[in-house]
Amino acid sequence: MNLAQGTFINVSGTDPNHGAKIVFVWCRDKGLEDYALLGSGHVVGAVGRPPGIMVGQYSVTFLLPPGCSADDVFVTDDTKGKEHLRGVTVTPCLGVPGFRSEATATPAGRVGATNASHQPATS
Repeated sequence: MNLAQGTFINVSGTDPNHGAKIVFVWCRDKGLEDYALLGSGHVVGAVGRPPGIMVGQYSVTFLLPPGCSADDVFVTDDTKGKEHLRGVTVTPCLGVPGFRSEATATPAGRVGATNASHQPATS
């Protein structure tokens, strides 16, 4: 999957390992043993889950970094990135009009505000 730099990606699936609590999203860099952590997310547990949601389900959305292809993304439930989960769905997210995914992402309607400023924008 060849996607533009700065594309948001979602990975989702169901972790079959009983008791798994967190999944980790990785990008293979140059080989099987060379990869970088992109993000993590919680796995749905048996207690307090809404109807229709299966135990073990997860969904993690993240910004695809430069140099990483969606084809190189994989998910594990171990912190070392060794045990790849099967059946992972990798989906590019639709863009939001007027939103820039740069260092300081700013919606078009609030150009006066920045992420570093805690004061409201004035128009």
